Amino acid sequence: MYVYFIHNSLTDNYKVGKTKSLEKRIKQLQTGNEVRLEIKRSIDDVNPEIEKYLHEYFKDRQILNEWFDINLKEIEYVIELVAYANKLKSGSPQSRNFDNPKDAKLVSRILKWTPDSSKTQTSEPQISNNQISNNQTSKNKSPKKRLIRKNNNTEQPIISFKTFLISTLVLWIFLMFIKYII
Repeated sequence: MYVYFIHNSLTDNYKVGKTKSLEKRIKQLQTGNEVRLEIKRSIDDVNPEIEKYLHEYFKDRQILNEWFDINLKEIEYVIELVAYANKLKSGSPQSRNFDNPKDAKLVSRILKWTPDSSKTQTSEPQISNNQISNNQTSKNKSPKKRLIRKNNNTEQPIISFKTFLISTLVLWIFLMFIKYII
């Protein structure tokens, strides 16, 4: 099972999801979407709950469903936390204090998970950088309601690039109309 971090080049946001096949998933998301999507990082781990744990970890940065306003540095940090938790789980006697309670909670949840008897636990997840860079993107179905981005307990409306272009065009037409009349 892979947990992937897909980057949207237009919005600079990341989708955090899980799949059995990275290649198939990026193709599914890219179909019908003009925005380039790229898998920047992925974790190969038997724990199917890691995706859910990461969604909870980034919930204050959530934009919509599985899309988050995060950056590559934050992604690499949580990948290190997952690897650290798996090392502890495999019996490595490392000790670490966490200043951020979210970090401790993520590691604790990973440590509590036990695989089914049919699965075997790997000691450390396999992490890939830029594993797939297909020219494929995901069709984000935006809801009818207005999207809100939460940053530092403030709410900022998210305006899509398409909306921005249409608004700019309408304003330009209006200004040309006024210029023509005068």
